[in-house]
Amino acid sequence: MQNSWAASNADARSESVLAQFADAAVIQVVSGDAHRADAVIEELHAATVTVTDGRIVASDGDMSWAWLLTDLAAVIHGADGRWTIFDVPGISDFGVAFDAAHAAEFRHVLDELPGLDIRHQAVAAPMFGGASFPPPPSDSQPVPMIAAALPAIVVSEPALVSLDLASPSATGPMAATA
Repeated sequence: MQNSWAASNADARSESVLAQFADAAVIQVVSGDAHRADAVIEELHAATVTVTDGRIVASDGDMSWAWLLTDLAAVIHGADGRWTIFDVPGISDFGVAFDAAHAAEFRHVLDELPGLDIRHQAVAAPMFGGASFPPPPSDSQPVPMIAAALPAIVVSEPALVSLDLASPSATGPMAATA
């Protein structure tokens, strides 16, 4: 299938459509870096994604987003397998998302395109260095009791001290001054 994108680019050449995906979405990284596991991605708009031999276009009616393949510095695939962010100079937070079945097919189409720097989002490291902890005891399992001898603690009563505040000593710290 051939497309001419002359409506959006006066110098456009005919492009071959490699794949088209309905029920996709345009997404944006709203927090963090797409390369890192803590990136937060938000869906912005439903779209149909078309991949040609010259660009990737996400469109819905009068709205469209386009990424020229020659402008892509990198393509970053999300660790969850559903989304891809397109890194172009100055803008590295927009991309597309699919359901799992279409995402795999979309990634395969991108893998076949020459010259793309395809990267993958880092996966969060397991907590505690991957150590495996036993499950907590359930109500049906008795909690083991540990008997330990406690040291004896002796408490003595403090000595009573009486202070005669009515007659301050002339030489003591509370000596009266005239």
